[in-house]
Amino acid sequence: MDLQGKMADLIQNAAVETETQSDEGQSVELKDALSALKALGYPAKQVMAIAPELAKKDGLTTDEYLSLGLKLLMH
Repeated sequence: MDLQGKMADLIQNAAVETETQSDEGQSVELKDALSALKALGYPAKQVMAIAPELAKKDGLTTDEYLSLGLKLLMH
């Protein structure tokens, strides 16, 4: 399976897990992206460390949050 197909599967699985906004006020799209980053193997501690930075960017799609999250984790 190519990376694009794997990413689509991860995002779809994350979407099923989080159908409503969290009690922390995170959007569904942000929660999906955070779940996808964890599914890709990034430690939960690192993912949660970038969550506040991602949350500052309101109104992004899951793909946009995921892309930004990957950039933040690479630095």
